[in-house]
Amino acid sequence: MAAKKRSKSRAERTEEMRQSILDASLELFIEQGYDKTTTRQILQKVGILNGSLYNIYGSKDEIFADIAIKALSEAMDMMDDLIGPNVGIPERVCYLPCIEIFASSRSPRIAELLSVATERWDIQRRISAFYMERLGSLHPEDRDTMDDPSFVIGMIAYSGAIGAVLRRMSEDQGAMDEKSVMRVICSIQLKTFDVSMDDLDGYIDRLVDAFETHRIVICGIQV
Repeated sequence: MAAKKRSKSRAERTEEMRQSILDASLELFIEQGYDKTTTRQILQKVGILNGSLYNIYGSKDEIFADIAIKALSEAMDMMDDLIGPNVGIPERVCYLPCIEIFASSRSPRIAELLSVATERWDIQRRISAFYMERLGSLHPEDRDTMDDPSFVIGMIAYSGAIGAVLRRMSEDQGAMDEKSVMRVICSIQLKTFDVSMDDLDGYIDRLVDAFETHRIVICGIQV
């Protein structure tokens, strides 16, 4: 006699629905862009009613924040393989802007989606909190620095700068030299963290070489 199949718990059903919403939303964002995607389209693609969506996500921005954080987490998970496990805080704080710029220089859609993540405050606030938590876990000794008001202001300035660059990349591919952009944005980030790097140009060259020889996927798009 066949064993009776276990019924899924409410938490399991909710998690499955959440993942279906994220998968459908990402497909639409990649296909037609963030601004052109509506919650109605997401509902139709998943095949659910309004209430089912809003029981899990309050807005399209909340959906995108989870997608962006997942992409950020995956990018940071690659960090040790790309730059080595024993590098210091300067190399780590420059890694993320470099991989974002590298991917954006090769995909207008990635550039657009990443720029959205910096332009919308509710999304950016969640992403920044996740980023600070990851860096803080790698370098606990720097947590006090990250709580300083001047540091927070610096991060806001950095977000505005990289957001403007990514938006330009989304609108005019090839208009900006990626290594020059990396140098400027990394300089802002290093200043924000109050650290320095002796050979920033050499670091960027090595990092781009590593990116070009690895499989890089950002926001579900391989570059």
